Amino acid sequence: MINIIEYADLWNDEKINFKAQEFLKAHPKYNKIPVDIEAIIGIDLEIDIIPLPGLKKLFDGAVDAHLSADFSSIYVDEFISDKRETRYRFTLAHEIGHKILRPEIYQMLNYDSLDTAKSIILELNKSYPFFEKQADEFSGRILVSQRELLYVFNKYQKMSEKQVLEEIPEYDLINNIEYREAVKIKLISTLAKCFNVSPEAMTIRLKKEQLIL
Repeated sequence: MINIIEYADLWNDEKINFKAQEFLKAHPKYNKIPVDIEAIIGIDLEIDIIPLPGLKKLFDGAVDAHLSADFSSIYVDEFISDKRETRYRFTLAHEIGHKILRPEIYQMLNYDSLDTAKSIILELNKSYPFFEKQADEFSGRILVSQRELLYVFNKYQKMSEKQVLEEIPEYDLINNIEYREAVKIKLISTLAKCFNVSPEAMTIRLKKEQLIL
């Protein structure tokens, strides 16, 4: 296994956010909410997106997709691409995160097929978990950019407060803990649909921006 520990501290959240914003600015046609990550990859970057039956099983359930070492293709588990839209979108952005943040590592990898890639990728993920975490961070900041999230947060927060009070009139105290929790759940759901991401991904982004606890 190649030694990539020297790259461990290369990307903190601030630097990843900068690269994410830079990436979005480079693709203005498709960076509106919700970001059309599929078009950016397929049209702008000319990278083939290839649904592959059983890919997740091939990689022992450890990955949902695989970026080829030459950056020409992204292989995605077919079930995820067909049945799990938000996960599919996050997965695509995650794989692009590897290309943007770690091109030098992929250039060091030596594989020319999915079979030979399996052992390398699995060992890479096991030995250097930051490799995947940083790609996740990039993905979240691409699909839910800091600027756009801050822009719409207040609007949807007020809307969520109003909807909760309409749906459950007994929440008549703004400081009621159950009321605040209901508003948070409603807000996360609404924003997740707006950005076309999972509630889990939206929760992480809101916490990262310190908009919710």
